[in-house]
Amino acid sequence: MVSHGDRLSGTFTNVGRFEVPAGAVVTVASRVPLEIEADTIVVAGTIDGTGAGEPGGLGTYESFWIVPYYLGGVPYVYCTSDNYAYYRHCQSGTGPGGGHCGPSDANGGGGSYGGRGDAPAGAVYGSVDAPSDRPLGSGGGGGSSIDCVYSTSQGGRGGTGGGSVVLRAPVVAIDGTVTVAGTEGQSGVRGMKGGSGSGGSLVVFAETLTGTGALDAAGGVSTSGAPVRGGGGRIKVLSVSGRVATMDAGTGTVYQRSCRFMPSEETCDGLDNDCDGLIDDQDPETPGCAPPLDTDGDRLPDAEEAREGTDPNLADTDGDGVDDGIEVFFGTDPLSASGLSLSGPAPGVAGVPNTWEVAGAQPGDRVFLVAGSTLGQTRVPGCVGVTVALDTLGLVGNATADAGGVATIAVSVPPAAGGQTAWFQAVAPAECVVSLPARTSFP
Repeated sequence: MVSHGDRLSGTFTNVGRFEVPAGAVVTVASRVPLEIEADTIVVAGTIDGTGAGEPGGLGTYESFWIVPYYLGGVPYVYCTSDNYAYYRHCQSGTGPGGGHCGPSDANGGGGSYGGRGDAPAGAVYGSVDAPSDRPLGSGGGGGSSIDCVYSTSQGGRGGTGGGSVVLRAPVVAIDGTVTVAGTEGQSGVRGMKGGSGSGGSLVVFAETLTGTGALDAAGGVSTSGAPVRGGGGRIKVLSVSGRVATMDAGTGTVYQRSCRFMPSEETCDGLDNDCDGLIDDQDPETPGCAPPLDTDGDRLPDAEEAREGTDPNLADTDGDGVDDGIEVFFGTDPLSASGLSLSGPAPGVAGVPNTWEVAGAQPGDRVFLVAGSTLGQTRVPGCVGVTVALDTLGLVGNATADAGGVATIAVSVPPAAGGQTAWFQAVAPAECVVSLPARTSFP
C-alpha cells in the first residue's frame, strides 16, 4: 500500500496488491512513464500524473533600450528593430505535438496528442487503440510579448503535458481518480499567455474492472485570462468485463474493448485475445496457428462473427450493402441496416462547391459532415460510446434532413485542397448515429 505524498516512478512488477487508500494522493514522477503490474490494483484515492509529461516552452523575454520619437515636441514611444537592444523569441512546447510559440504579441498554442490544442497548436499523434503506444503528453507553446511602454516584458510559459500511466492486473478497482491531465499555461508579465499542455496516456488492462471513479486525460484549460486549451490525451481500457464510471479525455480519444485474457496470452482460436490489433492466428508472435476460418469472406473470422452476433455464412448480415468486417472495423452496427449512408463527389473538385448527400436521417434532424486527413477514433460529444473513424472532428458543413430523411450538404472546397485526399463522415447527434467514412480525392 502506498501512502499520501508518495512519488511513483518507473515500472513496478510482481506486486501482489497495489493500493492507493481513500484520501491519499500519490504523484507520478516528471517525464517518467509509470507502469504497475499486480495481482490486484485498488485505487480509492488519487494517482496524479497531471503535468508529468513534456514541458511547455518559455515565453518571449524582451529588454528594451527605448528611443522616443518626437512629434511636435511630444515624445512618442514606438517599436521597431532600431529602438530596442535585445529580443529573444519564445519557444514551442516539447513533445511530438508541442504547441507553437505565439506569433508577435500573441498567446502560445496548446499542446496536442489525442486531440488538437488551440492554435497555433502542434500535430495530433499516437494510436487510438494500440495499447503499446502510450507516449507522454506534449507541452504548450510560450506566449510572446512586444511592449514598448515598459523596459521589460515577459510572455507566459506553456503548460506541461500529462504523464503516462499503465495499470495491469486481473482485478482492477477504481473508486478514486487516475489523472494524466495537462496543466494550464502561465500568464505573462505584461505579456501574452502560454498555451496549455495536452493530456497524456492512460492504459488499463484487466480481466475484471470495477469502480465508480474516474479516468482523466483532458488537456489543460485556462482558469483565468485567455482560454488557450491543450488537446486531450488518450485513454485505452482493455478488459474482459466491467468499466469505470467516468472516462474523460477532453478533445482526445477514449477506446474500450473487451479482451478475454490478459494481454500476454494468445491462442489459436481466431480472436485477438491480447488486443494488439492482430488476430492471434496471424500474429507473428503466435507461431504454428492455422489461418482463421472466414466462411463468408467478409474479412471477419468466424470466431469474431460469433462474438459480434453476425452470420458467419452471410457477408452482409444486416443487408445494408456493407460487409460485416468493414462495419466492425469502422465501428458501425453490423446487425442493423438503420443509420446514415454517405455519398459524395468522385472525384471532388478543388476551388468550387462540392456536394455530399446523407440518407437515412430522421426528417428534420440536423446532419453534420466532418472531415479528417487520416483515420482514427474520435468520440461524438453527447453520444456515449459513439465515435467517428477520423483523427479529428473537423466540421465542414451541415444541413437539415428533408421529409425523406435526406440531407444535402454543400461545401466550398478551397483551391489549396487540389492534389489532396480526405476522409468524410456524416453525424446526426440527435440520434447519435454516424455513417461509414468515405474517401474523396481532389485531383
